[in-house]
Amino acid sequence: ARVYLQPAWPSTADNPAGHERSREAALKALELDSRMAGAHLVLSQIGRVHDWNFRQALTEARLALDLAPGDAEVLANASTNEFIFGRFTAAISLLERSISRNPLVLNKLLRLGLAHEFAGDYEQALIGYRQLLSLNPQYPGVYAYRARVKLAQAKPESALTESEQELDPFWRRYSQILALDALERFEKSNPLLEEMIRENSHNAPFQLAEIHAMRGEPELAFEWLERAVEQRDGGVSEILGNGFLARLHDDARWLDLISRIGLE
Repeated sequence: ARVYLQPAWPSTADNPAGHERSREAALKALELDSRMAGAHLVLSQIGRVHDWNFRQALTEARLALDLAPGDAEVLANASTNEFIFGRFTAAISLLERSISRNPLVLNKLLRLGLAHEFAGDYEQALIGYRQLLSLNPQYPGVYAYRARVKLAQAKPESALTESEQELDPFWRRYSQILALDALERFEKSNPLLEEMIRENSHNAPFQLAEIHAMRGEPELAFEWLERAVEQRDGGVSEILGNGFLARLHDDARWLDLISRIGLE
């Protein structure tokens, strides 16, 4: 089941998609041993990434956690699923336990910082990002995520400084747009946004929705959110508690969207 779930697994008309073969193998594993946490973990990942059945993914994640409460991967997966439903305190606790068991999986530190941001604990988010930078000063996205926090703290100049230190081209441009917009320097942010739409509309509709929502452009924001759902953009897992989308909450389309993706 784990092998089939890897992105590199070949998928053709004669060879079913990896996640379907993975599902079959995981269900067979549970037939043989109903207390196999790893099988529930795989089913949770399939539910979240491929089926977009977030409630089923959460159920499977909790079953895996009950069976293997000390497993770092099971803890991280459970954290991700609690995060999706806006349960940030639980998500932080689970992820901290996972990191304590396997402290060098750096993407967990990035996720922990985001969870603290969504929980409103901005200082703790920045502490986490400093820890990540101490381990890898060139880790992609970390300065962009620091810029997000500075914007939440109403420090747009500081956010721009953070964004300019970002080495990853996508995250650098994304965070620069947000910071420049907050500073109302649209003559600089507009060309960057045009570039982002031209180059990243296929893989970053959710981030484009964030930008337009922050700009006070709900029509465009909802257009990009709909595209994100259609494309099954993983960023949609960050829709609840997202401060950049707060301006959309009073719009009837917001509750409709949340309901359609199963997060009501």
